[in-house]
Amino acid sequence: MFWDQNRKMAKALCASVAMIGAIAVASPALAQSLVVRSTGPSASQYPAGKKIAASGTITLKRGDRITVLDKGRTRVLTGPGTFSLSRQTTASQTSTRVASFVATGPRRRSRTGAVRGGNSELRAAPQNPTLATRSPNLWFVDVSRGGTHCIAKPEQVLLWRPDVRSDQTMTLSAAVGGMADIKWRRGSQVRRWPTDNISMQNGGAYSLQAGGEAKPVNVTVKLLPNMPEGLDATAEALLANGCEQQLDLLVDVLASDEPVDGEATPAAN
Repeated sequence: MFWDQNRKMAKALCASVAMIGAIAVASPALAQSLVVRSTGPSASQYPAGKKIAASGTITLKRGDRITVLDKGRTRVLTGPGTFSLSRQTTASQTSTRVASFVATGPRRRSRTGAVRGGNSELRAAPQNPTLATRSPNLWFVDVSRGGTHCIAKPEQVLLWRPDVRSDQTMTLSAAVGGMADIKWRRGSQVRRWPTDNISMQNGGAYSLQAGGEAKPVNVTVKLLPNMPEGLDATAEALLANGCEQQLDLLVDVLASDEPVDGEATPAAN
């Protein structure tokens, strides 16, 4: 019986070692780059959302321009040429700017001294109202643009407008019922989603109508089951749910945070 128990223990130990070895071997294979932007003749071969093994290569034609995301870093590949993705990269250390961009919930103070309000809104400096071109946060709902928008934390959704040069009132309405007026004062940029009047539903359709003859801005909401962990997971979630405008915004912010030599060079033959 003693020897039988020893043999069983030995077999169990061997099985455990084999499993650990298999995981160790498989781990490098799990490392992948994610295509997040693709234009040119090879766009159909390397569409946004395609995953490529870290040891793989990409062959591009003249006119191709592919952006891949790996460990929180973007790489731009421009054809023609064959590019290796096996470059050793360490996980990117998220800068304060990027971390603030992907965080949810109102922040306390902006770099211009604007106070992010505790209850209702974010007020930009009224003495210098501006027309912004890009949302300062990935999760803000841009009221000037429609489309599908991913939400990570419904209880913290903020409506953002790019133009703060004047007072403005918009009517937010849900396709299933519910309506609320969203009012901004001159210099005010962000207001909270009126959850008391309009609940946020996964797949729900909402309309933002400004006064006058302006056309309504239609938004479809996709609620994420949880907050994605890391920039790569965030990009995957946006791609999977068709939140293209947010993905473009994320890629632009990450690219602007990269070193100047961010473009890859063709792999040696």
